Amino acid sequence: MSCSGGADLLIRNVQVVDVTGGGTYRASLCIADGRIRSIERAPGGGCRAERVIEGEGRYAIPGLWDMHVHLAEDGTHAEALDALLAHGITSARDMGGRFEVLDSWRRDIREGHRIGPDLLLVGPTINGPGDDSYHLEAATFEEGLAAADSVANLGADQVKVHRLLPRDAFRGVIAGAERHGLRVVGHIPRGTSSRQACELGMDEFAHLSAVLEAAVMREEEAAAGLASAVAELTGENGQAVYDCMAARQGALTPNLVAYAHIARTADSVAAALTWRLIGALGPVVRRSAASGVMLMVGSDAPGENLEIPWGVSVHEELELLVRAGLSPGEALAAATVAPARFTGTFADVGSIDEGKRADLLLLRSNPLVDISATREIEWVIARGRRYPPAMTASGLRGGAR
Repeated sequence: MSCSGGADLLIRNVQVVDVTGGGTYRASLCIADGRIRSIERAPGGGCRAERVIEGEGRYAIPGLWDMHVHLAEDGTHAEALDALLAHGITSARDMGGRFEVLDSWRRDIREGHRIGPDLLLVGPTINGPGDDSYHLEAATFEEGLAAADSVANLGADQVKVHRLLPRDAFRGVIAGAERHGLRVVGHIPRGTSSRQACELGMDEFAHLSAVLEAAVMREEEAAAGLASAVAELTGENGQAVYDCMAARQGALTPNLVAYAHIARTADSVAAALTWRLIGALGPVVRRSAASGVMLMVGSDAPGENLEIPWGVSVHEELELLVRAGLSPGEALAAATVAPARFTGTFADVGSIDEGKRADLLLLRSNPLVDISATREIEWVIARGRRYPPAMTASGLRGGAR
């Protein structure tokens, strides 16, 4: 594809990280109208642009995803939009909050009136009675069906369920989501095993803690405790779950960083136990990935006590996934191409390819060698506009260059 003339930005002679095939290649990226117009591998090339970034010695990766944030649940966190983008998060999924606020932010970001990542919204969480005033309550199949219709009619991208949802209502939610073509994500309802949830039609498990809870709290042959649940997930029963999820092109968002932040704020004994748990979950992460389950990065920021920081926690999660046994390339895919594929509607992001939206990061070193290189951001580029990584300005004025 030619990009001779009319380009907005040229990134010249950068090492492009291929998150789908692995490795890097040298190229110049020609960006126009917010998209990657061409990728020119020949030195020099024909692209002429108003602004040029010299990419020599730098690495370009797709913009990162945070697949689990709460931007407007207990209060609204408009400041998080800047913080996420400043840390290279160009797409984010809000996992439940005040939909009218979130939808207005999503619209403003897409129209260029507000700085922030492109937002994917699950709509109000569907749960059983008595848990949260912002949740939609459902107790029967019919109520679950109606709740899913309500979420879909709001314009949500996916449907989220939570732990107190009764089994019949869970079935109703899945039936309703399927007729709207929406995927069902979130916590496994209490009393339902992870395998049953998958077989009923659930598409993603958010939090490994929720998967462990499902093993301990299920109705039939519950695991005796946490250690028993972990052992189960690395055995035959666990493999059956991973095979089911892989067959459904399903996903798991481990959210190890939430445990890490618990460990950092706990006393020494609790911290040591929490780090041991993180280590014990490594085989679960590796087994699910090897079985074909899509792994995705999510932070759950800001956390119940606002202790999980915006943006930087995504980089921490990447490092924890590598510590769990993934390669840097596999971890990077969990924050780029995997979320894009899982969402379906965000197919124009997640990798650096011609025609895709120009959401990418310019790094100072190679993340395929050391995943912590994702922290070394020189430029954040979102929809073809470049932002400094330490940007803190609220609002568009003075932010983009």
